[in-house]
Amino acid sequence: MPIRKGPIPKTGGILTFIGAPRGSIDNLGPGMVGVLGVPFDVSATDKLGTRTGPQAYRETSTYFWNHTDPDSSLIEIDSRVRVDTELMKNMVRDLGDLSVSHVDWSVTESRLRDAARRITLQAAIPVILGGDHFITYPLVQGYADAIKERSGGNIGYIQFSGRLDLGRQDPLWGEVWRGATARRIIDTGAVGPENMVWVGVNGYVPLEDWELSRKLPVTLFTAEDVRERGIGEIASRALEIAGRGCDGVYVSVDIDVLDGGYVAMTGAPRFDGLKNVDMFAAMDVLARGPVGAIDICGLNPLVEVMGLGKTGQRFGVDMLLRFIEPKISKEGASGVTPRHGS
Repeated sequence: MPIRKGPIPKTGGILTFIGAPRGSIDNLGPGMVGVLGVPFDVSATDKLGTRTGPQAYRETSTYFWNHTDPDSSLIEIDSRVRVDTELMKNMVRDLGDLSVSHVDWSVTESRLRDAARRITLQAAIPVILGGDHFITYPLVQGYADAIKERSGGNIGYIQFSGRLDLGRQDPLWGEVWRGATARRIIDTGAVGPENMVWVGVNGYVPLEDWELSRKLPVTLFTAEDVRERGIGEIASRALEIAGRGCDGVYVSVDIDVLDGGYVAMTGAPRFDGLKNVDMFAAMDVLARGPVGAIDICGLNPLVEVMGLGKTGQRFGVDMLLRFIEPKISKEGASGVTPRHGS
């Protein structure tokens, strides 16, 4: 029996993403969203601390839709779309954090792959709160496993990141390091290179990564491409390429894709990255496409505490909500909702 039945403040209650109920993978249903935290960061070569990202996102999310009045609703002002907060809470389940091993990567790798596979086989959408970006490749494998098992089809992959992550190994970290994320996806065969797209690459990248990207049939859109052609065109094109001949698309967002002037709280912030509104607009496009799984990685809340406050985790929650809400709402799923103007 609950201690109190009446309204509680946003900061009260058990901490979950947007105040959604706790749940298990087995209880997910078609079209639902399973939010899973992955507090893993020993593959980061810069500052440790991204393991605290999942809880930071949950804490910040309570200020968005966790309202004290169950009959209240919100409106997304750009699109003039009413947000049904009760529908969100009915369709979203917080699955808690994955039990990871920081000393045995093979254990963590197996658990990540299995979790993504099981969520997807429930016909639900995995939304992953990282964590360092290296967690992405086994998650992609698990999503690919489920799609193959369910329909026999393939998947595509879109990576929003300032880096290419096409390295093989680091001289200190070896093969378990975040700079090998996309290379592992290719090497394991989880996604064909022709269905892999990078958006927002900027700054300095290893020459070997660049040369490999020129040899493979992958697609790169740099931050400069976004500035010249607009994020709407780039996101639509990325979705078309990644989804060509596939039954689903996995999207990974490394928060270092953003300009450090907006979110500086990463291991190594960039200052030639995307704008915050670029990522919001990209989510508007992706939410109405065949994207069946998404992760957000690279936020370091420990740097946030010492820096500019909670801008990064607040941005991450805002971005995910722009993806999730259209996915589960009837109005958004129809694909006719305008995002700007009335």
